[in-house]
Amino acid sequence: MTLTPKARFLANKDAARIFGDIAASEPFQRAAEVALAELRMRKPAAKDAQESAALGYALEGAREYLSILMSIAEAAPKLPDRPVTNLKHTV
Repeated sequence: MTLTPKARFLANKDAARIFGDIAASEPFQRAAEVALAELRMRKPAAKDAQESAALGYALEGAREYLSILMSIAEAAPKLPDRPVTNLKHTV
């Protein structure tokens, strides 16, 4: 069975806990927010529709990366067991 990169990260419980605390901290969240704003400021203004689309995709990629980074230490919630709804087929 091949583990995902996130599963391998979460396997090291100490690292996941420490990074989770860092990611949840106000200074880290503020720095991530400012970094995204700084990235936008460094990008030149789009001159046409293609450049505008490329800039939009670049910023969306950066937002997705930050979203993953901020939640990488959170384990996926365990789904509840599904109730057995099959009918008894004995006569």
